Amino acid sequence: RGLKLACVPSWLCTTSFMPLAAALVSGMLPQSIMHCTSRVSTATGRWRVATYASAVGRLQGEALGESGDARQPTFDVAIIAGLAALSRLAKTRCRNRPTRILLVEQGRGLGGRVCTRRVEDANGVFSFDHGCQYFTAKPTQPNFRAAVESWQGAGCVAPWGGVVGTAQVDGDGRLVEQTFAAFPPSKAASLMVGLPSMSAIGRHVIDEAKKVSESVTVRTGTKAAAPVWDSTNSQWQLQVGDEVVTASALAVATSAGSCVRLLGEHSMAGEVARTVNSNVCWAVLVAFSEPLSDIPWDAALLESASGEPTSIAWVSRNSSKPGRSESECWILQASPEWSNPRAAWHRDDVAGALFKEFRRLLGCEVSETAYLEAFRWNNAFPLNSPELPDKCVTDHKQCLVAGGDWAAGNRVGDAYESGVAVAAAVEAMLELQ
Repeated sequence: RGLKLACVPSWLCTTSFMPLAAALVSGMLPQSIMHCTSRVSTATGRWRVATYASAVGRLQGEALGESGDARQPTFDVAIIAGLAALSRLAKTRCRNRPTRILLVEQGRGLGGRVCTRRVEDANGVFSFDHGCQYFTAKPTQPNFRAAVESWQGAGCVAPWGGVVGTAQVDGDGRLVEQTFAAFPPSKAASLMVGLPSMSAIGRHVIDEAKKVSESVTVRTGTKAAAPVWDSTNSQWQLQVGDEVVTASALAVATSAGSCVRLLGEHSMAGEVARTVNSNVCWAVLVAFSEPLSDIPWDAALLESASGEPTSIAWVSRNSSKPGRSESECWILQASPEWSNPRAAWHRDDVAGALFKEFRRLLGCEVSETAYLEAFRWNNAFPLNSPELPDKCVTDHKQCLVAGGDWAAGNRVGDAYESGVAVAAAVEAMLELQ
């Protein structure tokens, strides 16, 4: 109906594809897709239903012209992780309408390492900030500083207020007496945490994004995979959970390793990201039935007095942070020297080994544990960030932008600054307002 012959590719005029062309003209497309697919599958043994649906969609859009939506992507931009990018892009408009955004997060919560694990069982309710312990907004991170001030005003961020510092450990793995040194007051006051949990920050960002735009879709606990650039329609196609979605632009704000696995090491972003090395970090989450009242501080960065690497690099009384559960909850984060060679260990073995080290560290018996679990961070932080001038990698030809802490530094603020740069690049490519 109004279909011009020039719209039809030559391969559609073969015998195998004639039913499909006829269906397109007659309006009987749904009934004939499977018929055509069956015939072509028999002939080639390789094509899939999605291939023909996509091809027909393109032809249908060309035939319908301005009134057809078949060529329109599902989203304007698909963001793989990247709360900072979402926060900025949610305020934009695309062709005089709100920008259609999909945010995909593989984890159950939002925020990557800025997260909290909450456990409720017969022994009580426990919360653990098992990733990022705190963050500071540096003068070199203007966007992050502004965000932290906004979060603090919204009540989802507050100063830690705990007694935090450094302590030395001897060659036997025990704390050296009288070596704890608290951070200076100015530094201690700059240690910020999420309120009432680290995960509250991610929830706040999502809530704010949805307030300014009804075109934001969030998928948590979902994996994005198999991205393919469709050069004919200038859009991305990727698997999101059980469905295939399309987007005009793809923004990837994951760890360097995840970026390479998703995009491939020979992609423009993959070639940069594959040069970045990251440490493994084992974290142990432990709750006690009674407070450890003999420890006069709340957290310590452990330093070796003998020159030998320590097994535990950081210990923290998580319950000392504002808004946390009253249960005595601690975080033990192992050093890279301990974690890397034990990356393949079972988490129960890690939990037992590091708890034993914790007892040796204190040099005394501790109360009975109410909860004990180990968690492995495969990409704890980048060791050799290229610190790109643009804080991201942009492929204009394929409407792809990739970033993360690996592209700008190794801290939370660096990741945020990279996310803002990713959003700015997407805005320029799609000419968002």
